[in-house]
Amino acid sequence: MSIFKAPFFQSPIDFCSRSRFDPHGVAEGEIEIRPLRKNDSGLAQAFVQSMSATARYMRFFQVMSQLSPSLLERFVSVDGERHIALAAVTSQNGISTMIGEARFIVKEIGHTADIAIAVSDRWQRRGLARDLLGQLEAKADSMGVQYFKGEMLPQNEAMLGLVRACGYRVWQSASDCHVLQLSKRISL
Repeated sequence: MSIFKAPFFQSPIDFCSRSRFDPHGVAEGEIEIRPLRKNDSGLAQAFVQSMSATARYMRFFQVMSQLSPSLLERFVSVDGERHIALAAVTSQNGISTMIGEARFIVKEIGHTADIAIAVSDRWQRRGLARDLLGQLEAKADSMGVQYFKGEMLPQNEAMLGLVRACGYRVWQSASDCHVLQLSKRISL
């Protein structure tokens, strides 16, 4: 049984052999996966601040304790056409908390998009990133995007396992030996 509340994107094709969350040992309540909104800046900042220093470094490739005002503005400024972002939000006692985010930005050419995903430490390894990625793939496919590409740090073992399990090709960057490149054809 899923603890999801109305998935944002649905597709008849299961791009990533998605599993549902294992809520055992985690806060009760449903998780809503929805579009990130401009007025989510407070939730987004709290999400980033709640991540461990390691998790923030894995997501942003730099040391930070919070998003700068300009980065926060870019983080929540999505147009719904070329920049799609999802927020995974849970509520407890009337207080909403962002526990994950995923996004893609379509490149100029239009058939390729760059992706990024982050999940708060407490929710990692429970299927949330897999589900966010599956929903991103479904949305991108419906928009005519053919390929997802991205970069990740080699020490991000959880993400490496996820993208490999979801059929992504992974290789060392030719321009930076400290970065892995990833790609997948998402359209059939």
